[in-house]
Amino acid sequence: MTLPQTARQCLRKYANFSGRATRAEFWWWYLAMSLVLMGLAIIDGIINMAFLALSIGIIIPLSLLVGVAIVLPFLTVTSRRLHDIGRSGWWQVAWYAIDIVASLVFLVFLVAWVFVFILLLGGATNGSNEVEGSNGGTSLLVWIPLLATALVSAGAIIAVYVWALLWLVRQREAGPNRFGSDPRAWDDE
Repeated sequence: MTLPQTARQCLRKYANFSGRATRAEFWWWYLAMSLVLMGLAIIDGIINMAFLALSIGIIIPLSLLVGVAIVLPFLTVTSRRLHDIGRSGWWQVAWYAIDIVASLVFLVFLVAWVFVFILLLGGATNGSNEVEGSNGGTSLLVWIPLLATALVSAGAIIAVYVWALLWLVRQREAGPNRFGSDPRAWDDE
């Protein structure tokens, strides 16, 4: 299967979550959409620079519009790819939920870091592990839970991407499974 064939097939199955997708279909689609979005991002940058030079303002990026348009086919081809290894497409929900929660936790504690840093800069050190600020003293040990939380949430994000990658590169389940017939059954003959 070639890149253009894969793109056409995935667009034909725009909202089709049933069936199976081979590794080649998934990864060619991923490459095609990555190239399209990178190309559009470059075009967006050129257009935005031209509009800013003319003091017209910033326009809605083409890459954003296309990105929103390909969310559904990306979810469907990923679901079909998971079906090919015998997994439910609903595993994507777990991946995105963990990723969103871990990202939000990371952002919350990043903001907390900024406030602690501002608080520490606002005070004067007294030669110990204490910083005397407007609240009368803040321990530098406050950084430890913030750093630990950031590391745990960043680790969770990385773990989800590794988990997804390991499943998406996995060899297919040969023969028919509960999600349909083997899309590459003709290769086994």
